[in-house]
Amino acid sequence: MHGTMTTTVQEFCGARFSYRRSGIGDPVLLLHASASTGGSWRGLIGELGGGFSFYTPDLAGYGQSVCEYLERKSTLRAEAEFVAPLLWEASAPFHVIGHSFGGAVALAMALAWPERIRSLTLYEPTAFFLLRYRPEAQREVDAISAVAAEMERAAAGGDRRGAMALFVDYWNGPGAWNRIPARQQDEFSELAEKVICNFHTLFGETWNPADFSRLRCPVVILKGETSPPVALRVADRLAGLIPHSRLITLPKAGHMTPVTHPQSVTSVIATCIGAREHA
Repeated sequence: MHGTMTTTVQEFCGARFSYRRSGIGDPVLLLHASASTGGSWRGLIGELGGGFSFYTPDLAGYGQSVCEYLERKSTLRAEAEFVAPLLWEASAPFHVIGHSFGGAVALAMALAWPERIRSLTLYEPTAFFLLRYRPEAQREVDAISAVAAEMERAAAGGDRRGAMALFVDYWNGPGAWNRIPARQQDEFSELAEKVICNFHTLFGETWNPADFSRLRCPVVILKGETSPPVALRVADRLAGLIPHSRLITLPKAGHMTPVTHPQSVTSVIATCIGAREHA
């Protein structure tokens, strides 16, 4: 982290919202993936260098953030509203970076409050609803739908570890779950219901694809060369819906690269947000 990092926890209407802030400069909001927290951005922030104020919230149901009405049934707009107050923490508009589920939330945020968004950088946003009724993507949609359904069956039977093993292995490759220390497996297992809720949200959205043509800020969509096919399909589809967007494929990168190998994406993301020392 650059400069002092402060953690703020706000409580309102029975909910609790936690976020971290570090650095001084142009504001950057980073939204994490499912089964993660704002702390997952620590490596990328360290690589990006100074010149920015970084805001890394815990999305609802993750880390220290709790919101009961978003625990079982939600929408991307509601998830975005939970963290949206941060957009007014600085006088200047924000660069927003979103990864996976956080990328889908970032899209909702950009559509709802465009005047507060300076740029949008999305690493494989899991907006699965964009593939609805797309015959060329049916195989990929069926595969991720099967993972979600198997997770739900496992969790309903009390096997949360089995549910999260399916999730982790899908996004990271077979055997990834078994390489995770047992204590971390226990922590992941507690998130099974929230992750399943995220899947319902991502499959159930009914946005009009034409809405994306309203985005006016610079938009960069990143995808990894070795990522699951459904993530690549969504990235391609979204790039086709936002006329002025840039689609970049990162060689040898996977879905979790921003977390596991942040140095691999630093230069591209730095360029997206105008970091002088990397541009």
